[in-house]
Amino acid sequence: MTTVFIADPNDTLRAGIRAILDRSDKYKVVGEASSRFQLLNALKNCRADVLLLEPKMGGATGETLIRQIAELAASTIILGISDLDEKKYGVRVLRAGLKGFLRKDCEKDELLSAIEQVSTGHLHISMALAERLVAALSPFERVLPHHRLSERELDVFYRLLHGDKINQIARDLLLSPKTISTHKVRVFQKIGVSNLSELIRYALAHGIT
Repeated sequence: MTTVFIADPNDTLRAGIRAILDRSDKYKVVGEASSRFQLLNALKNCRADVLLLEPKMGGATGETLIRQIAELAASTIILGISDLDEKKYGVRVLRAGLKGFLRKDCEKDELLSAIEQVSTGHLHISMALAERLVAALSPFERVLPHHRLSERELDVFYRLLHGDKINQIARDLLLSPKTISTHKVRVFQKIGVSNLSELIRYALAHGIT
């Protein structure tokens, strides 16, 4: 029997996944978490074969969280289930340690198939993400400036675009305003803009919302 841990902030989604898995004699749900804090604490005492994870619980893409989980529970296979744009960020989260990626609107059969695949040592990725992986290996692949942002910088980048102020971002990320200001400066430098208006124009030009 494959043991599964579900980590997602949405109570309804977790309940739905649990209901699907409970109807099968192949899987057993051994725990749930609705936040990063709950998840990391739970994994200290609870081991699962597969972790169904919403990476964005850990920030913009969840790369840091994925690496933390890999260190804390090295034997647990991490399967992402998210509305994160897999074409833009799928390569990043796979490199961080995900063994597969599912969209939250996936069908029940795909969910079960994905858990089966990763639990037997295989990757589970969509055709779109597979194509993106191949493209990422090409020496001619165009790397846009925002693709070079670190996970934290990417988080600040999106929050600035959504109109959040420095102090609000600092409170949300549990960091000091000075640290957020430093990240903001680095974002502007890497993107090649000098103010928020130019950052917004860059985002619009590249279809970033």
